[in-house]
Order: sequence, then C-alpha cells, then structure tokens
Amino acid sequence: MNSLSDRRYHFSGVGGSGMAPLAQLVSLFGARVTGSDRNLDRGLRLPIFDALEEARVTLVPQDGSGVVPGLDALVHSTAVEPTNPDYMRAQELGIPRIRRGSFLAELAAERRALAIAGTS
Repeated sequence: MNSLSDRRYHFSGVGGSGMAPLAQLVSLFGARVTGSDRNLDRGLRLPIFDALEEARVTLVPQDGSGVVPGLDALVHSTAVEPTNPDYMRAQELGIPRIRRGSFLAELAAERRALAIAGTS
C-alpha cells in the first residue's frame, strides 16, 4: 500500500466520523475513491458529503453500483451489515472486504504517523 496512485477503493458508510476522514486521506494520497452512505439514499445532504466531494471522493447510491470489477477493496465500517448491497456485491465479485480499522492499520504501518488524542 506504499503508492496509492494506482489503487481504487470504495468506502461503504463513507459519511461516518471514522470513514470520511480516511476516504479523504486515501484520495489525497492519489487513490481513486468512491463512497456510499445510507444517509445519501435517504436524501440527507450532510456537510461532510460536500467535504468528501471537494476531496475528489465520488459519491454514489448504496445499492452496490459503486462496487465494480477492478476495485482493490471495499472498505466498510462496523455499521455496514453483511446484507448491505455494497458488501454483497463485493462478495459476489471476489473483491476484498476490509473493515475501516484494519485498513487504517495497514495504511499507518507503511508510513510515519503522528497521532494526537484527547478530549475537548
């Protein structure tokens, strides 16, 4: 995962507080990123969706249409059930499905990172 410029990822649940920044970061590193979120499908246009689009994350319905052959992985949060259309489509196509935390760990293991934690 050193170079992301030739990678393609779909983030299912991309509007989540852990998923959105990760999708933005991966896009910043040069990957082609798409994302879906059930809030979009419900017609809720949250501010995070504008930020994602500004970061070149293409938003699509959460109906499996964003999961296409050639994806390197479907990144999903724990809120995404195995019955989710994106998840089922990735399984059908043999695309690796990886949870957000595991994907973040892989990404961080190959780079120098600075973490800041605390409460407000």
